[in-house]
Amino acid sequence: ECSIIQLAKRLKQTFDKIPDERVLLRFLRARNFEIEKTREMLIKSMAWRKQYNIDAHLDFWSPPDVINRYLPGAWHKTSKDGRPVYVLRLGHMDVKGILRSVGEEALLRHALYICEQGIEKTKETPQISSWTLLIDLEGLNLRHLWAPARLAMRRFTEVMEQNYPETLGMVLIVQAPRLFPLAWTKRGR
Repeated sequence: ECSIIQLAKRLKQTFDKIPDERVLLRFLRARNFEIEKTREMLIKSMAWRKQYNIDAHLDFWSPPDVINRYLPGAWHKTSKDGRPVYVLRLGHMDVKGILRSVGEEALLRHALYICEQGIEKTKETPQISSWTLLIDLEGLNLRHLWAPARLAMRRFTEVMEQNYPETLGMVLIVQAPRLFPLAWTKRGR
């Protein structure tokens, strides 16, 4: 029996409404098609989505003006393989200023908003189930290594890995300065 069908049957024992096959497949891939591990991960994610009302996130949440004005990122066209592309010009971002203005929670909400938009965009093409993140590091310097920003980035990464597995098909990093290896190794600390 297909892993998706097995997982769906297991979830239907507990839930009236379960995610669609595309979501089930993403979670299965994240757990190497181990049904029980996938089920546990998915149940935690479904509880998290309900707790934070994520299913309505695109409808009710709008970024604070500071994010709209000063966070240099936007959806672009699609990659050669058809994935939607989000471009984030991280090197041009005043990380400290944005975090102090809106706080970590608003930035996390914005990241979730982008992920939800990405998922919606992938639904436009049946064979595409992930999107591409292009990070432009032109202008990256030591101010981007501010400790609270690194901690916020770690939290964002954890939330994404737990609740949006296999959503990012590719992360492309361009214009990385010499400082980049230092910034990359510090991100996990």
